[in-house]
Amino acid sequence: LVACDPPAQTGATLENIQNAGECWCGGTTWHGEPAIRISVCSWATTPEDVDKAAAAFIKARSLAI
Repeated sequence: LVACDPPAQTGATLENIQNAGECWCGGTTWHGEPAIRISVCSWATTPEDVDKAAAAFIKARSLAI
């Protein structure tokens, strides 16, 4: 799970990452606060895939500020 501070930016970050189409994440609630569910591993995941997902998250978060 990943969350932003303040919590309001979590929803905006999730929306940005889903709209970008680079990777997909789902929303959830953890201890009453919004959070983002991520999974970047499977038998087909490459190191490049992980790098792309991390870059997409960084970009999505920067747009939410």
